[in-house]
Amino acid sequence: EDGPKATYPLHIINWKEALHTHSRTMNNRWLMEFHGDNEVWINTNRAQTLGIADGDLVTVENQYASAKARARVTARIHPDVVGMTHGFGHWGLGPVARGKGINDTQFVPGKAERISGMAAHKDGAVRVFK
Repeated sequence: EDGPKATYPLHIINWKEALHTHSRTMNNRWLMEFHGDNEVWINTNRAQTLGIADGDLVTVENQYASAKARARVTARIHPDVVGMTHGFGHWGLGPVARGKGINDTQFVPGKAERISGMAAHKDGAVRVFK
């Protein structure tokens, strides 16, 4: 298969962590002790096909960005989807957050959803490799 789907076969999604409030609490030392990084979740079967094991440092990449993250191999995500907690990977707002995790929004196009006008946070596609 040719085209974008062949190059970037995985949809990328994000979700909010119950411990954190967007990116503002990534500078709270106490909360970061509980959840201080955002791994990229990848399906167990897909990870096996790609030769990725739980905890491996992988590259998440598309036409907009490329970044390194730890793989969290799990059956709790669809085989055609990867995902991560939103709010990590920013460089401002203090020293605790700096260098922790990757910014999930760098992989989505800067556009609005056609009907609602909301940011199209679920419109990204990526490839993941070791």
